[in-house]
Amino acid sequence: MRTILLFTAIFIAQYSFSQMLSGTLVDENRKLISEVDYVQEGTVDGWAKYELAVNREGVVTSARLVETNLKRTSAKIQLRNYVMKIKFEKGTRYPEFHHVVMKFTLVKPT
Repeated sequence: MRTILLFTAIFIAQYSFSQMLSGTLVDENRKLISEVDYVQEGTVDGWAKYELAVNREGVVTSARLVETNLKRTSAKIQLRNYVMKIKFEKGTRYPEFHHVVMKFTLVKPT
């Protein structure tokens, strides 16, 4: 029962906390091609906003921490490592680098 509640909470949280907040990538409606879990399991509860730079191949080339309530460096690094693996739609019609601000949430398992 506890496991079902945890998965339900994560599923609901994924849709309530998932966000691509702003940036040229959002303005030009560039699509994600990888599955993105905006809610990650971590050692602490918290959130972080990262500004991502995406090249024409759809690869995230850099991630800069914009805002967070996380105190642990290890939690910030865990999220940064995750966002660097995100893939977007390829295209030569896009500029050399697109930017987007995305918000991710960490939840501590119960």
